[in-house]
Formats: sequence, structure tokens, C-alpha cells
Amino acid sequence: MSTVVTEQFLVRGAWYAFEQCGRLMHDAANLYDSGSYSTAVGLAMLAREELGKGRILLDMWRDGGAEVTLDKVTAKLDDHLSKQQSAQLSISISVPRDSRLGKIMRRVFEAPSGTTEFDRAMDEKEFQTALESVRRRTPSTRMDLRERGFYVDPKEDGTDWIRPLTIDREKAQDTLLAAMNDYSAQLSHLVPEIREDHLKRVLETWPERPPLPDRRWPSH
Repeated sequence: MSTVVTEQFLVRGAWYAFEQCGRLMHDAANLYDSGSYSTAVGLAMLAREELGKGRILLDMWRDGGAEVTLDKVTAKLDDHLSKQQSAQLSISISVPRDSRLGKIMRRVFEAPSGTTEFDRAMDEKEFQTALESVRRRTPSTRMDLRERGFYVDPKEDGTDWIRPLTIDREKAQDTLLAAMNDYSAQLSHLVPEIREDHLKRVLETWPERPPLPDRRWPSH
């Protein structure tokens, strides 16, 4: 029979995962600044998994109606796709500016939030379909990018090899900025003050918890 874990165990694990996410993002930014773009991307994708791990653990902690066992925790954290999904706090869409979708997106970004024009643009079926498509495929794409950042692998057609060195500066910069944006969003709920009252009460029983790393953006 698997051990039942405590709520402190889950919260500490989440905090440590957020800490490791921040540490990996700092390392990724340093590698990017030194010109090691592919390894920076690989580390950023591992950082995302730690971010997702922390969020999964907090979700398990919030599920107060069910006993959480160590086996259940291990099974949840072994799912790389699930961790990438949980780490997806924002969505980035890149389309030609003059395309129909590009024009809809401009209306969304240019209209003041809360206005009728903004609501209409947000409700455009094409825009919502594009958002959902990106939301579905991005976690899997990031899993592939994690592998591509570290390993040489054959192409599917067997004609050549995929090399990490083919990841260029622009791709690396976009990837690191998106990852840091999501870490930053999570950090804003925890530093300087924990927004969730119940979580704050639990963490107050752990005064020696380590500080979470600050935001570290790659150079432009």
C-alpha cells in the first residue's frame, strides 16, 4: 500500500519545483547570452516542466477531498506532456500581419479591454479556433523542442540528421522569452506576497523555505 503524503509535502514539492524552474531559466539565459542557443532552449523546456510540476502539485494539494498517495504523485509527475500542459500560462500566435487572422488579432490588441470592439474581436470564431489549435499543439511541440535542443536525431524521411546547432538566435530568444513570461506570471502570485490565503497559511509554517529566483530575461 502506497504512503499517503501530507499537504506540507505537496506544497514543499511545488515550491522546490518553482525554485528549480527559476534556476534553470537563469542558466538558460546565461547560455543564450554566451551564444549556446540550442542548449539554452533545451534547458528552458526542462524549466517549463518544473513549472508544470509545481502547478500540478499545488492542484493535488488543493484537492482536499481525496487522499494523495506517493504512487499517485509519482505517476502524475512522470507524464512529461501533462507537465508541459500545466506550464502553459500564456499563448503566443504568429501569423502574417495582412492575413485575415492577423487583422483580427490587431483589432484584439488595439482595442481597449472591456470595450464592445474588443469583445467582438475576441469572439471571432477564426480567432478562437486559432487559439484553441495553438493551445492543443504547443505542449507537444515543446516536448519535441526539448529533445531537439540536446540531441542529434535522424529526420523522419531518413535523408539527413536533425542537429541542435540548427536552432538559431531568433528561435532561442522567442522560446526563452515565452518561458520566462510564464515563470514570471507564476512568480507574481508568490512574490513579494502569496496571493492565495490558504497557501499563505501553509507556507507560513515553513519560514525557512528558500527564496524563489527572480526573473532573468535573455539579452536582446
